Amino acid sequence: MLTAGPQGNKKRMLETICLAVVLSMLSCSLQAQQLAPGIKTSKPVIDGFMDKRFGMFIHFGPVSLRGTEIGWSRGSEVATEEYDNLYKEFNPVLFNADQWVKAAKDAGMKYITITAKHHDGFCEWPTAASDYNIMHTPFKKDIVGALAAACKKQGIAFCIYFTVLDWHDADYPVHSPHDSTKNVPGNMPRFVGTIKKELKELISQYKPYMLWFDGNWEKPWTKEYAVDVYQYIKSLDKNVIINNRLGKGEHIAFSSESVGDYLTPEQKVGALNMDDP
Repeated sequence: MLTAGPQGNKKRMLETICLAVVLSMLSCSLQAQQLAPGIKTSKPVIDGFMDKRFGMFIHFGPVSLRGTEIGWSRGSEVATEEYDNLYKEFNPVLFNADQWVKAAKDAGMKYITITAKHHDGFCEWPTAASDYNIMHTPFKKDIVGALAAACKKQGIAFCIYFTVLDWHDADYPVHSPHDSTKNVPGNMPRFVGTIKKELKELISQYKPYMLWFDGNWEKPWTKEYAVDVYQYIKSLDKNVIINNRLGKGEHIAFSSESVGDYLTPEQKVGALNMDDP
């Protein structure tokens, strides 16, 4: 029971203020968790992206040596151990970023997206977050950096594909989508920390116009992680465009689980959506 008199009034006022602060903090926390998302990229930036319409999406990496699908062929068409060691012979001496960008530009394309990191975990830039990267191949040249520079020179928007899962990283619980016996306990908070380190490198060094995420369907990745990463990205560059595969939910429609700026329908042709980007 509160004490009567002036002292009691002061105590009641202090308790009211404390309660208000706590409720405010809880409200902010809930809003952050329920972000769908509340801090989206601005409409003019998204409209500019939609006007580009036509772009090139490049899947490229050590598995190109085998000609099988990037990421998904690990442990199926290509044995896991073989796949994970392809980087040791990856030496694409004919790679020419200027020629790639010119081919896209001559075809009328307005942007290029490169798989900086696919589900196999290999990083095509010299990241400090992992040794599994381009500088540990015979090639030893920054593919992401070369394409970013070529895009800037030729006036093409440079975009980056980045996965939120990593079957190669010891901290990520899923090590094989084909064989669950290979999966491990992992450490998701530490894994998300690694993701942030890698994204900071990519955003600060290469200034991507858009980030194309993938891998959101796997159970270890949650909406809470997605909201956290989205907010982190926006603290680095508020104008980076982000697809809806950072959050959970369907690729083809926005929902309460969505985190991102635009939809990414896949394996479905013919639906017309004039309401959402």
